[in-house]
Amino acid sequence: MKSILALLSLLFAANAAANPAQDALAELKKHDSYQWHYRVQESGDSNRLIRHDPDNIGKEWQLELIDGKPATAEQQASYQERRKKNSRTLRFRDLVDAASLTPLDAGPKPLRYRFDVKPNDSLTEVDPEQLAGTLTLAPTGEIASILLYNPEPFRAKLVAKIEKFSIQVDFSRHASGALLPTRAQTILQGNIGGVKELKQNLIQTYSDYRPSKQLASR
Repeated sequence: MKSILALLSLLFAANAAANPAQDALAELKKHDSYQWHYRVQESGDSNRLIRHDPDNIGKEWQLELIDGKPATAEQQASYQERRKKNSRTLRFRDLVDAASLTPLDAGPKPLRYRFDVKPNDSLTEVDPEQLAGTLTLAPTGEIASILLYNPEPFRAKLVAKIEKFSIQVDFSRHASGALLPTRAQTILQGNIGGVKELKQNLIQTYSDYRPSKQLASR
């Protein structure tokens, strides 16, 4: 009887650890970067430094610098207006269909997994079925990066043809133990109505993390 119970215990443990990507995703969901103070350095058509302050309710996001110069009142107002129009928060962890995580690498310890993209209110212009995803683990077993991309060209809002679309977010372990974003890259190529070119290569670097008052009090 003891041998049977031991065998069942081993089988259960093997099944529980059969997909380390699911465990890593569950661990990532314990940490929310929106509960942290941090800065974002954006490099694209222009260079911007943005500050996130979760304790400043209603004004969590502030534009500090544009191309190395303090943002003017007009630039700050324009930035706040754009944020209001795009107020939805995109959390990559919520886009990963955990049940679909499938190893891309051979061997007993794969580091790359493909996944289906779940519907999300933040993806208003894109059908999730037009996207695919790759989740990469670090050798330590935690999530190193999450990538969304389009396997094939698609149309957004009927008139926009997207040839290439990808967003990759890289994560690393903070000194506190939290797993937080460190870098994101968005690439977009396409056109509107075959006339206006769409082209973007935006890199965002996250730094100066410290917990919000609410998080620090826990």
